[in-house]
This record gives sequence, C-alpha cells and structure tokens, in this order.
Amino acid sequence: MINNGEYYLITTDAWFMAPDGEEYRSAWGKCTLFEANERFNFTPARPSTNWFCEVGEGENSIIIAGCQIHYAVKCSNRPIQKTETYINENTKHPMVLGKIYFTEPQKPNGTYNPEYLKVLRESAEWLQNINPETYISEVRGFEEYHDQ
Repeated sequence: MINNGEYYLITTDAWFMAPDGEEYRSAWGKCTLFEANERFNFTPARPSTNWFCEVGEGENSIIIAGCQIHYAVKCSNRPIQKTETYINENTKHPMVLGKIYFTEPQKPNGTYNPEYLKVLRESAEWLQNINPETYISEVRGFEEYHDQ
C-alpha cells in the first residue's frame, strides 16, 4: 500500500515523458493517491482506472494512472541512479535503462538541508545585486590591508 506523504520509487508499465522533455520508466518523490473524481471532477468508464498517484509536488510533479504502476518501492532517501544504454532493435534508437525522474532537486549530502538552501538563495540574491566595481575595489582594499 502507498501511504500518502511518503517517498516512493514508482516504476511504470510504459515510458512516460516528464516535464524536462526526457523519457522515463520510473519516478521518485513524495506520493499522494487520489481518486479521479477528487481531482479531475469525473468518474472514468468502467474499464479505466479510477485512482491515480501524484509523484512530487508543484511544477515538477507527475500524475501516474494507478493501472500504470508496476512497482512501488518505499524509498525515503533519494535512490542511486545507474543507467545503461542499448539500441532498440525495432526503432534503431538508443534507449536508456534505469533513468529515474526525480521530482526534487539533488540535496546536499543526500539529505534535505533547509539552511543550505537558505544560504544558496541569499548568495544568489547578493550576486544579482552586486556592483562589480565596488566589489573589486573592496577586494583590493582587503588584499592591501591583509598584505601589510
């Protein structure tokens, strides 16, 4: 059973196109199950699935039909991705096996660190507002003071 709000590695029966334009057969992130009429405001026809799994939250999330879920592995930590490439005999196109669509960015040291993200955001804001001439003169002034 998939528990809402917990992290899973979901493997699907078919390839899917993710928001980044790449094709995947698995996705990892925080999962939420829901019925079609809760989110889509309709009840599917009898042979169709009536439940879905949202993997991730926000812009990078994807919704997978319940009938497309082949495996669901509870996986609290970001899984290690190992890929292999082969040529599809029918299409002659290269295919990548083992590619996981991650709904969350890589976290430092494999853990979510809100303080680290805060420092990154502050650094990015500081860099956007910096006047290069002022910064260079301050660095030179520090170097001259430090060299004395």
